[in-house]
Amino acid sequence: MTNFKHATIIILLLLLMACIQNNKQRVNNKNMHTITDMANRNLVVHNNINKVISNSPVGSVFLYTLANKKLAARNFSATASEKKFCTQRYCQLPVVGSWFMTNGSRNIENIINIKPDLIISAGNITQKTIEDTERDQRKINIPIALISTDFSQLPNTYSMMGKLLNEENKALELIDFYNKYIPGIIQKTSVIPDHKKKRIYLAIGENGLTTAPKSSLHSQVIKYAGGINVAEAPNKIGHIKVSVEQIIKWNPDIILTCGTGHKTSVQVYKTLLSNNKWKNISAIVSKKIYTVPSSPYTWIDMPPSANQIIGLIWLSNILYPDLFSFNIEKITKEFYQKFYHINLNDKDIDRILNYYHDEI
Repeated sequence: MTNFKHATIIILLLLLMACIQNNKQRVNNKNMHTITDMANRNLVVHNNINKVISNSPVGSVFLYTLANKKLAARNFSATASEKKFCTQRYCQLPVVGSWFMTNGSRNIENIINIKPDLIISAGNITQKTIEDTERDQRKINIPIALISTDFSQLPNTYSMMGKLLNEENKALELIDFYNKYIPGIIQKTSVIPDHKKKRIYLAIGENGLTTAPKSSLHSQVIKYAGGINVAEAPNKIGHIKVSVEQIIKWNPDIILTCGTGHKTSVQVYKTLLSNNKWKNISAIVSKKIYTVPSSPYTWIDMPPSANQIIGLIWLSNILYPDLFSFNIEKITKEFYQKFYHINLNDKDIDRILNYYHDEI
């Protein structure tokens, strides 16, 4: 009889524990919902996402523009340029490394310790990025949403992430800025005949011999601004190395020099002008060489994120002054206030637009 009582008590306790567990599960389910990311993957996420990180600077810059106070970590330590032209909070976030499409420099322990509600992976959405994302998600047991930063998709990306992060008003503000300028630019440049489009070489790195081919998100601004990227490398989504001899064959009408900040962008500019190997290229002969603004991020290349919005406005203004007459100084102030959360003075504008070429 005693054994029967003990067995009954154990069964009742097990039933009670099961009920408690079921109640917890029901509470948890009420706090969660299912979303579909831009790779058409279903994810279960918190209703209220308060901590979010990205696996690459592309996504971190995007999140900074949309949800600065919910961004919980950076991929790399802040540069001097970021400290000057971004918020203090953003620059002081903990660093978790980068691992987009590779194992990279990530610190899994740091990521887990931060306990983000969500991780976003931003950039090209390919079968490989989907497979890598699924692998990482299983490993760290944190939902990872894939989003596109293809230039034409940015309004959709902002809209989706605005709803997900409960930042719909901010998303609408950024989408409104995009719609104020970008569709009109693309409409005008899309009807320019190919034979009248400017042929452009994007000179990246210390010697200008790194570039982003036309298939890369890093150079998508050139296409939308009505230019023809002379660098051909089908299916390349990042950067490639080229030779001076190849650039001479391409003979671009315009060269854009692009570094990782004001200082290096101007250094590339001066290097090309002082190198005799480049002197007979059409862009050099006609003095059509421009330094891409690069503070806090380059306006055309690195990273291929929201910073390319102001880059398209700037570049279209340079390429086709007969079609566009933007007040770039005024628009720059507007962009930095809305996207980077800072107010610029006139000296800041001069520095960002590289009017101080002699200052290195």
